[in-house]
Amino acid sequence: MRISFSKPAFIELIKANIKPHTIRVDRTNRWQAGKAIQFWFGNPRNVNAKVKPFQFGIGTCSHVEKIEINLQRDTVLIGSRTINTTSELNTLAVKDGFADWHQMKAFFANETGMFYGKIIYWQNCTWL
Repeated sequence: MRISFSKPAFIELIKANIKPHTIRVDRTNRWQAGKAIQFWFGNPRNVNAKVKPFQFGIGTCSHVEKIEINLQRDTVLIGSRTINTTSELNTLAVKDGFADWHQMKAFFANETGMFYGKIIYWQNCTWL
């Protein structure tokens, strides 16, 4: 399975294991433990991209959990665990490649104030 990233800074964070997961919408439940992951910068289907897409690693999906981000209440639910302290929210944000919770919150901002998706973790990575 291919997973694409649009921020160049994410590549080094992923390779350094500072960013050990990503948060995505997954309406069709395509992400499951044990599936192979191909890490890409950019979308390889976009032949007209300003920066040519490239693969930077391979790995395995270790596990997947449901995630709900309540942007209005500054609360995140991962599986059955609630994250709502400033410290916990900042830790989650940094592990997802953001400077802090405020930056992550701005990224996921939408008209409903809620984000529903999956948090995808990986392991056994080889960097190209």
